[in-house]
Amino acid sequence: MADDELYRRWQVARLTEPLHRLEIRSATKADFNHVRYDLVQLALRAIDYVVAHQASMEGTVTPDELVAHLAGLARRLSPDDPDRPWAQVAKLTLANLLNDGRPLRARWGELADSDDERSGTRTYSFRLLRLLDAGDSPQLSATDEAVMLYLQALDVDLADREAAAKLILRRQMEAGEFERARRSAVDARRTAEGLAASLRDRLDETRRDLRGVDWNGDVPAQLRGAHQHVTEQLGLDRHILDLAERGIERGSGTERDACRAVLAEVRRSQEVHTRLERLIVGAIPVYLAAQEAQRFASATSSLAVDLGEDVLMPYLAADEERASTAATDFVGRLCARCPPVWTLDTLAAVLLRPPAIYEQSKPAWDDPGDLDEPEERGLPADVEAAASAVFRECRTAPHRLSELAVLGAHHAEDVADVCLLDDVIHLAAAGRFVAGGGFGEDDPGSASTGLAAALEGLAAEADRTPLVGGRWRGDDLLVGRASDLAVREAEGTAGGAVVASGERLP
Repeated sequence: MADDELYRRWQVARLTEPLHRLEIRSATKADFNHVRYDLVQLALRAIDYVVAHQASMEGTVTPDELVAHLAGLARRLSPDDPDRPWAQVAKLTLANLLNDGRPLRARWGELADSDDERSGTRTYSFRLLRLLDAGDSPQLSATDEAVMLYLQALDVDLADREAAAKLILRRQMEAGEFERARRSAVDARRTAEGLAASLRDRLDETRRDLRGVDWNGDVPAQLRGAHQHVTEQLGLDRHILDLAERGIERGSGTERDACRAVLAEVRRSQEVHTRLERLIVGAIPVYLAAQEAQRFASATSSLAVDLGEDVLMPYLAADEERASTAATDFVGRLCARCPPVWTLDTLAAVLLRPPAIYEQSKPAWDDPGDLDEPEERGLPADVEAAASAVFRECRTAPHRLSELAVLGAHHAEDVADVCLLDDVIHLAAAGRFVAGGGFGEDDPGSASTGLAAALEGLAAEADRTPLVGGRWRGDDLLVGRASDLAVREAEGTAGGAVVASGERLP
């Protein structure tokens, strides 16, 4: 194996060292129980959050926003921690990723050709997150090394990886492998976000220091490759969208859901490619503006003064009187002079000045489409429709919960997840038992739809008859309208709601 290939693999392995140092060294010195928290996972989620925002319209994220995001994740990792150190966990994670603004360094050991020679070393310097001065508030930016961690620590060309993922996605869609195509679509979308974040970092670095970016060869080649890549991917995205829409029309229930997920991911990829195209178009104006501001700007008087030769060395060589005179002249030339006293005209102008009115911009809300992988909420449509049909039977006559479970089993062919339908039936019946039901019965102004409309006005009563079979244990329930149950004499009440045997509640 060639040394250069091994060196690249060694670099990728070194990128994870700060994450393990956070868990092994920094966490052990903290004032909270670090065993409760997966700090490496929190660090990776922090990088994902910054990269996803960096590829969006906002471009960056503030440290306070990242700390609030990580604190929420830490609370979900250990919600029963009595000390509640979630904000402290988030700040420790961010501090280790920033490393006090200093680059992280690792040493690569060179192999000597013989025993008589000395082995050399090579220093590898990198950063994961950088703190930028953006005026009123600091901003966080992810480097190329952080993007590689965002892409599962693979040292590959981002454009090539996305092109390969899109080709695989198209082949899977044409072959009808829709579930595998969904995973490939997510991988392609994340790669596109990584490419957009990498190019934005190049432009931000150009605005800060033009000399730190290679505009003679590296960046122009990257822009040409990115432009060609975006053109090809937009055409391929349209073809994949046609295949996904065709799968939605012709596929079964599970296949339609997978095709809808592919459709959503490809549309998000189109949005990322559109923003990437805007970055490419605006790259040359950014370069020209940085060149004008950093190279062609007129020199100020302070740039003509060498603090070492013109100020410090004469001050050390001169006596006290001459040093005081030199310091006074230097401050008088370069520093602004304030008037010694307030004149009457100046004081009157300040006191009688009309108040300034500042226009306050409307608050900008985050677009859920720009966040990384938003969580899906609510029941699937097929499960909700089947559960609604089951509980509508209770509106004509009371039914036992065991009977409702049998009716739900008759809808097994109509839903993708039979176990979820069984859980919804049992939990909805238990909810009617706890709530008591009877509210809003026959209310013509009710706006409930779906399962909520089927459950409206229903109540549940318990007796000492146990549930038989199935995954649930407890007493059977009688579900029906409150008015229908009132005329029946209950033989007894059972304690406790129904609980799933050996499974967690959804």
